[in-house]
Amino acid sequence: EDAVKKEKKEKKKSKNEEVVDDEAAKKAAKKTKKEAKAQAEEVEKKDKKEKKKDKKDKKRVAEEEPDEKPVAKKGPASTPQAATEPPIDRVFVGNLPFSVTDDQIKEVFASCGAVTSIDWLTFPDSGKFKGAGFLQFETGEAAAAATALNGNDLDGRPMKL
Repeated sequence: EDAVKKEKKEKKKSKNEEVVDDEAAKKAAKKTKKEAKAQAEEVEKKDKKEKKKDKKDKKRVAEEEPDEKPVAKKGPASTPQAATEPPIDRVFVGNLPFSVTDDQIKEVFASCGAVTSIDWLTFPDSGKFKGAGFLQFETGEAAAAATALNGNDLDGRPMKL
């Protein structure tokens, strides 16, 4: 009986040693896996930094090049473009009272010049007035004069031009 007990104890010890060995192996594998992951993340971070740096460098080069190119283009080529551009005769008007009328707007901007058309902004589903619109003047100078009225009060609301 003593011999059988001894055998059982020895088997138990060897199983425990195997379990401990398995656990140690698992821990070692886990540790190496963790280290490999950390190295991969570090390499990935370096790659990201390099890409970011390259992108910044390219952006700097791109910013420097356009500065040089327009200097060469600013000769007689830019003058005809300015002459062919139509004058801006359309002005946005916002923060208007909801009770404003076409006649009232024409009266407010009469000192600037004649208003040729008014386009009110409305909600597509209900058709209600949004409190803003576009005014078209006869000349660009009249439109420029109208923008000087920015912030003027119209029925208790400062107009935004």
